Amino acid sequence: MRTVEYIMSIPKTLYYNIKLLGFKRGKKLPLLINYKVKVRVSRDSQVKVHEETPKFGIRIGFYGTEGVSENYKSVFLVKENGTVKFSKNALLSKGISLQCIGGEVTIGDHFSTNKNLFVYCVNSIHFADNVLMGWNVTITDNDGHMVNKGAASQPVTISNKVWVGSETYVLKGAQVSEGNVIAARSTVTNKSVSKKNVLLASPIASIKKDDIYWEK
Repeated sequence: MRTVEYIMSIPKTLYYNIKLLGFKRGKKLPLLINYKVKVRVSRDSQVKVHEETPKFGIRIGFYGTEGVSENYKSVFLVKENGTVKFSKNALLSKGISLQCIGGEVTIGDHFSTNKNLFVYCVNSIHFADNVLMGWNVTITDNDGHMVNKGAASQPVTISNKVWVGSETYVLKGAQVSEGNVIAARSTVTNKSVSKKNVLLASPIASIKKDDIYWEK
């Protein structure tokens, strides 16, 4: 079944590698895009991929835990001078919804998600290296609606080797330090967590335990 899925994804993969990256870079096929993913990148926006990204090093719309239902639609949307930057390797699993509207999303090396990651960026969302996401995670740098005549936004940073548990919300202004684990169904707000290697837990994430270390 997976082989069939790959074969059906070849036309879209070929088309968007060339369209988004240009012929010289695109012919190396750093992007693998599932045929089910709706891709829209406006002319004033861009997708960048590290020069050392291997063939199909960036996989969009594949894999995910069996038994977890993925969203009906998968979306990769970049518009209004938005930019999405990939490092060498990344897996954005089935059900992905990445929307970059005039901001910048940076995705570090060995980034991996489970199903249904929702990213909504109008300012800046930065994922460092070796970040792992559970299923149904939401990350946004803005309110998503007008408050006091303005839609406030604050950058979000997820540092190196952070594990974000399933059904977690990471909201505007969140700064998650290196090595942290965020427990399932937590909410991380704009209060910075400067300590490394700690466990953050729900309902509003706060430090529960020091000196924790996790392996991928």
